[in-house]
Amino acid sequence: AASGLEQVFLHIDCAFCQYKLQINRALGLNIVSANLFIPNNK
Repeated sequence: AASGLEQVFLHIDCAFCQYKLQINRALGLNIVSANLFIPNNK
């Protein structure tokens, strides 16, 4: 039972890490595109 719970928690942790990676990647792309547009406005 304990090992089963551990696997469930590991799966949740892994999914959460993937979710965080996707958010960080999206934020990084937004920052890069924003930086590309800022010089054009000056």
